[in-house]
Amino acid sequence: MGFLSLSGVEHVGGDMFETVPRGDAIFMKWILHDWSDEHCLKLLKNCYNAIPEEGKVIVMDAVLPIVPETSNAARSISQMDVLMMTQNPGGKERSREQFMALATEAGFSGIKYDCFVYNFWVMEFFKEMCTKCYAAIVEVREGGRTCTQHFSYVYASTPRTHDLQIIKGTTYRCTKARPHFFFSLSSMFLC
Repeated sequence: MGFLSLSGVEHVGGDMFETVPRGDAIFMKWILHDWSDEHCLKLLKNCYNAIPEEGKVIVMDAVLPIVPETSNAARSISQMDVLMMTQNPGGKERSREQFMALATEAGFSGIKYDCFVYNFWVMEFFKEMCTKCYAAIVEVREGGRTCTQHFSYVYASTPRTHDLQIIKGTTYRCTKARPHFFFSLSSMFLC
């Protein structure tokens, strides 16, 4: 069986749990959710060893919400989690905290969540990262209603500060939000 030949792309066979070919970037789409934490850790360590210091591992996978949600995306991800649990021994969808735990245990310094498309996040696992770039989950409260906003790029002096400059963000639907509202930092992740 042959593969489509593309300029600059080399097809390499092998066992990803044994070794991963060297490269500036490694892309994995819908791979980690198929495997147990132990298998993912072995794979991510192989990826870590295969990239240079300024390299990155790009992962496209679903991310379980921290707080239960009823959006179509959250329902789809939860259904996929049950499917992984019943069809792939050890397979599961993971939360941001679980991805971060895998990344740091494999040697990466952090994860940057780049974009969310069709229920999937594109995440970059880095060896070395900017110390002032954080991804945050901000809780917005107004008139008894609460919604959660996920910001990809938030600059702050430390991950604990409430003095945030929001650079770029993705907002989940929140009805009747006004420019003047109270927000509290519920959790923050180094990106």
